[in-house]
Amino acid sequence: MNYRPFLAEADAYFRVISKSMERPKKLGNKVLFSICTMMIEKYLVSLLLVNGKVVTGHTIRSLVSMATKSFESLPVQIKELAKVDDKLDLCSFSPVTSREPSDEEMKVLYANLVVLKEFVHESVATVNAVSEQ
Repeated sequence: MNYRPFLAEADAYFRVISKSMERPKKLGNKVLFSICTMMIEKYLVSLLLVNGKVVTGHTIRSLVSMATKSFESLPVQIKELAKVDDKLDLCSFSPVTSREPSDEEMKVLYANLVVLKEFVHESVATVNAVSEQ
């Protein structure tokens, strides 16, 4: 499966998040958090696909788990992203009362997203350089 569409979509989400974090926000933290979750998923799928892995899960926790097993050098900030699923309650059968993440929580999440983006792009560059040889 081709990783490029996933990577392009993740980069587009990242641009939206970056612009919003740098300026007064037009989007609330709840909307930004949702965009972050989509971005995390796309970056992790890209990372796994470019390295020849078969993606078998759909939650952030399962994708982080696959990445942790596949990459010894996976930064701790990326491993921390597994906790994002705790705020989503995607598979909850009970009514979910979600709350908007605080500005501080968003700053921490954004810092972890920067690490994720850099790690994925470095991995893509490495794989592409090796395949060109």
